[in-house]
Amino acid sequence: MEPSYFVAATVLALTLLAAIGAKNLDLTTDNRVFFGETNPQLKEFEAFETTFNELNSLMVVFHSKEETVFTAKTLEAVRSFTEAAWQLPYANRVESISNYSHSYARDDDIFVKDLVTEEDLANPQTLQEIREVAINDPLIFRRLVSEQENTTAVFINFIYQDTDEKTAIGDIIGSLNDTVANIEDAFPHLSVYKTGDIILGHTVEQATNDDVALLFPLMLLLIILLIGIVLKSVWVPVAVFIVMILSVVMALGFAGWLGYILNPGSAIAPTIIITIAIADSVHIVTNTMDGLRNKLSKVEAVKYSLRINIVPIALTTVTTAAGFLTLNFSDAPPFNDLGNIVAMGCVAAFVHSVLVLPWLLTKLPIKAPNTHIPPQGFERLGKWLINNRLIVSVIVVASISLSALGITQLVLTDRWSTYFDQRYEFRTDTDFIIENHSGIEAVEFNLPSAAPDQIGTVEYLQAVDRFSAWLRSQQQVDYVVSISDIIKRLNKNLHGDDPAYYRIPDGDDNAAQYLLLYELSLPFGSDLQDRIDALRASTRVTAVGDFTSSEHRELEVSAANWLVDNAPDYMHAEATGMSTLFAHISERNINTMLFGTLGLLICISILLTVVLRKVKHGLLSLVPNIFPPVAAVGLWGWVYGELGMAVAVVGAITLGIIVDDTIHMLTKYRAARQSGIDNTEDAIVHMFGVVGKPIFITTLALGLGFGVLAFSGFQVNWAMGILAAWTIVIALITDFVLIPALLLWSDR
Repeated sequence: MEPSYFVAATVLALTLLAAIGAKNLDLTTDNRVFFGETNPQLKEFEAFETTFNELNSLMVVFHSKEETVFTAKTLEAVRSFTEAAWQLPYANRVESISNYSHSYARDDDIFVKDLVTEEDLANPQTLQEIREVAINDPLIFRRLVSEQENTTAVFINFIYQDTDEKTAIGDIIGSLNDTVANIEDAFPHLSVYKTGDIILGHTVEQATNDDVALLFPLMLLLIILLIGIVLKSVWVPVAVFIVMILSVVMALGFAGWLGYILNPGSAIAPTIIITIAIADSVHIVTNTMDGLRNKLSKVEAVKYSLRINIVPIALTTVTTAAGFLTLNFSDAPPFNDLGNIVAMGCVAAFVHSVLVLPWLLTKLPIKAPNTHIPPQGFERLGKWLINNRLIVSVIVVASISLSALGITQLVLTDRWSTYFDQRYEFRTDTDFIIENHSGIEAVEFNLPSAAPDQIGTVEYLQAVDRFSAWLRSQQQVDYVVSISDIIKRLNKNLHGDDPAYYRIPDGDDNAAQYLLLYELSLPFGSDLQDRIDALRASTRVTAVGDFTSSEHRELEVSAANWLVDNAPDYMHAEATGMSTLFAHISERNINTMLFGTLGLLICISILLTVVLRKVKHGLLSLVPNIFPPVAAVGLWGWVYGELGMAVAVVGAITLGIIVDDTIHMLTKYRAARQSGIDNTEDAIVHMFGVVGKPIFITTLALGLGFGVLAFSGFQVNWAMGILAAWTIVIALITDFVLIPALLLWSDR
């Protein structure tokens, strides 16, 4: 195969045509992008929102430098912010201590007013009365006011169904930041912290932009330096750089034409495509340099390199693309998108590496310098590994086994509040709120009654009240919001505020009348539509705390069991909510990806058996490739202990990559045997001489490429990057150590 200007020009023209599609790429701010349309928890949550309104929330917490928030200054700040919050775009509900619907009775009438009015601020005695109400009301204490009484929260919900989400979130965040800045200027004794779905969505966009802006150029710089230093050439990095850029441009262009939208999971695709393009290019470049060193002309050296590399590079393209395509088995759409975009990048990297790179190498002023890693060094390494194969193999297998034991230390957890690192205000503010105010992980329940208009029955309300009390008794739960607390307060109000009557009323008619009187007294924006469904057939109960994913799942199961054992049959319900979705995402992805990864293993084994024409070689190729992902995940268990959904996909991603080294080694070994080298040991030494250096360089490049993801601010990406880098390095060791030992055992 001879380098051709016409072929290279045609590929470049196609790349430019594909690149036009990149203008169609966009970013998403939707934090629900991590869940597929068929996800049962997502369907249940969407049904819940249909019943109780769309949940797009903000939690704004004011921290007072004074000992308490029950001062005129702080309460005035909360009143001012609450009024301003109603003016935020798309706001449909604002809850704070200032506009909390405080009920009281006169004779047989119920009156409802804001807990904090402008007149109250001038009266110290009234401020003390406000405090007494707050710390004794379960709907305020530990929710709107912290247990330490030095923070107070404002909850805002937004509805923007008819507006583009990205536009809506941008409008909300801009107005919110201006409002918060005004409050902080007017009340310097307060610090303001923000969290919630809206801030999360904004941070999703920030993290995506940051990864594209930081990781891609950093990766390019590291790769260029690596190639230049290892091969001691200025022009070789230029050629490789062109191939990398063209591969990324073609892949992203096709992604744009196909309508893909980038998200934190798929935004790292360009960085991964670079690593794959470098892996293809290094083999061609390194063997071309070897040809030049052996006094071949440029054209002959390139032809020699293509002749020995075209088949293994084609095979590695197939296996790598297949590895990433298995991400379509994942239940998380960002991984589906990542897999498809990178698979397109694999094909693009192959096309540019075998059609454009050879032409560039013949035209650029490339010479064959002395390198830091002479080929003879790898031949000597091969001989040493053969002579010491038993002890080295035992050490490697023992080390892998010890690392793999760390899997027993792993705890699967996915908490949306920790998906981003400390560089993002969302993370630092959320951490402060969890530590100083309350948890933010909400477990939602839609508790049905026996029939429409039956939520006012004593049987139903008593069951809701018992369930709410049980939830409050759970160690992880900070507070519970339930309609039963309002009913009990109303019953107490109508009995002269006698604490003995803080309970569910005795008769069905009483409970229903109390609730109706209360609703009729509520001001605009404070109705109970977010707590009672339109048919008055069910009510919402919310438990909030600081849960790990495992604690969340345990609470779900315990709550469902409690309802079965202690509530009427019609009242049984399952937990839902955004936190519930994230609590299950790791398990769902692991279950779906196991099938895809096993299928990939079988396909790779069959492919190698066909290509190598030996069943035993196809089977032994699996051995050095199964160990590295297992060892890397186990090592993570020893080092970090906790792991999220990255563990579900790292096996499939890395398996398609690390098998590349095995393919190059076995095809070069087979070529050596076919060339007349009958002795197994000599063929293995020859294999190391031909392929040792490019495999070593590609391992460095791939390790750097995925290692760069450690600089991502998105937890899933940096975890996946570190795991993949560890896997690739371990794979180099297992390939160099186990393949010679297995070949000597099978072919002697």
